[in-house]
Amino acid sequence: MRSKLLLPTCAGCESYLLYDGRLPQKRNGALLRPGNRYCLGGKKAIPFKSGDPKKCPPAWCPKRKVPCEVRVYGFKSTRDWYLHNRLCSDLGKEALPEAFRYCLEGEFTTDLTPKQFWDKRKEKSLSELLPVTVFDHWVIEIDDGLKPVCFYKTEKGLEIVPYFDTVRARANRKEEDT
Repeated sequence: MRSKLLLPTCAGCESYLLYDGRLPQKRNGALLRPGNRYCLGGKKAIPFKSGDPKKCPPAWCPKRKVPCEVRVYGFKSTRDWYLHNRLCSDLGKEALPEAFRYCLEGEFTTDLTPKQFWDKRKEKSLSELLPVTVFDHWVIEIDDGLKPVCFYKTEKGLEIVPYFDTVRARANRKEEDT
């Protein structure tokens, strides 16, 4: 599990275009000039200004969600909770969360981006940052529209989990204990 949060970049976005044609070309409602950067994520192409960041998405990015969406995932059954805790105990360390064991517990919004949340976790408790109770081995997803980030709550604090399948976890339903 990672302990450093990587910021999203425009270069990895399918809407980013560094126009390298020889002649200006009209596309998406704008005249593209050679050597200029454009965002094709909105209705028309938006040229990057000289003051915009070179790597990170600018504040005007059409994909950015303000406020960010937060989803909290808990175990879908007592059996899944027990099996995960038993696995952690047998390994003697925290096991990675597996999406097939989880379901959506709650959804809300926050003004904190994933980076701000990660930085503030050292100063404030989780109950001060989130309006819901998050138990050990639960997963918190913060989606800013650019790059959703998942955090795994352990006894020692939060860890970043880069490979948690949130789509699968959202599709799961809470199971009744028998």
